[in-house]
Amino acid sequence: MIAIAYALVAVAAVAFAAVRRGEFRALGDEDRWAAIAVVLVTAWPMVWTFVLGPVVVGTPASPLFPAVWYLPGAAMAVLMMRRAFESGAFRVDLPVALAAAVSVLALAPLLLDGGTFSELQRWALGAVLLAIPLLKRERVGLPALAWASRTSLLVIALTVLATATVVPGGVGNCRTDKCGTAGVALTSAFAGNGNILGLSVALLLPFALVNRRWPQAVSLVVAVLAIGELAGSRTAMIGVVIVVAMTVGLRVTPSRRAVLTLGLVGSLMLSLLPVLLSYGDEAFSFRGTLWNQAKELIARNLVLGEGPAAWERLGANSVYDANYSPHNGWLDMTVSVGVAGVVVIVIALALKVFLVHGEERSTLIVFLCGLLGISTLESLMTPYFLGILPATPVLALMLGPGRLLVPRRRRRRISRRHTTDQVEATTIVGSRS
Repeated sequence: MIAIAYALVAVAAVAFAAVRRGEFRALGDEDRWAAIAVVLVTAWPMVWTFVLGPVVVGTPASPLFPAVWYLPGAAMAVLMMRRAFESGAFRVDLPVALAAAVSVLALAPLLLDGGTFSELQRWALGAVLLAIPLLKRERVGLPALAWASRTSLLVIALTVLATATVVPGGVGNCRTDKCGTAGVALTSAFAGNGNILGLSVALLLPFALVNRRWPQAVSLVVAVLAIGELAGSRTAMIGVVIVVAMTVGLRVTPSRRAVLTLGLVGSLMLSLLPVLLSYGDEAFSFRGTLWNQAKELIARNLVLGEGPAAWERLGANSVYDANYSPHNGWLDMTVSVGVAGVVVIVIALALKVFLVHGEERSTLIVFLCGLLGISTLESLMTPYFLGILPATPVLALMLGPGRLLVPRRRRRRISRRHTTDQVEATTIVGSRS
């Protein structure tokens, strides 16, 4: 019953803050497409993992993953690419193009090392999902991401309620090291635990808080905390604390730059601790073992990395449970794509921050700070492969046009030349008639 109570609190809290008539209709055409795409890559995987999968299929079947989880988002990406090409005036988002270049870099070791069908499928789906922010007919604004994030939070909250009420075995005893105030935790045969639920809502929170007054903002935080408690995701709470602290600071402190700078520097240093310091194997629930093994792998190929599937292959041949990643964002990226890939990803994110302005920039920095905090103990930013939460690169890179690859002056010259040609053609036709 306590799980149902937490779920009801989450649903009511999100509904109070999220449901507003006319918000979706007020979005532009490109914003609507982008918003729906974000919902498909953030909320739909949770619905399948915790409700439809257990109820319809019962037990996991390897051919279903990752297709069922991310084919809806991939199909939306293909439709958006088609619209962009047919428009004849689409924009290529330069920061996303840089991230896509890292994806191409990651394909080489998969092909050279005889990647399995599952590995190649995950690479391909990850690459297709990047097309959502890559090609745009118009810039995508903050209201689109805000609507999509609040809608996804509502869908996830309803998913949690359904899991607690109608899914057999959807709620179980929590692990000793992951037991919160609820005393129970959500579970799924398709995920093992509710960790991805907590991580998902933590990443959605910065955008969901946009344009919401204090009562609605507090309500959204309460909902995220309730879902996080049922998910048993302590790492997600690191991100939530950072996001809430920075959001409050931005609203009550006149020096917004100080808040953003302090948050960025603090969260960056926190995320780098496992990289810069040495820990025993038993540190942080045996994450120390994973960090130390990752550093050994990195030493083999520091510049280009061992490939996106290297860690999982290590786990298959290891005497200990290597899990799905080294559980640190920096170590995971360096193992997979090396220092070269990490540098390009950092440049892509920095360029995205530089190219947006005002409230968009502030919100994006808050999001990245929350992501960095979580990346201390998890790895979410993997634009080169389908990781634990493929929605992360989409959320990080969705805003704005990211600048056209064609220089502005050249476009103007092309436009003037086109206009001149039309005038000349009209003059010729007029003289003939």
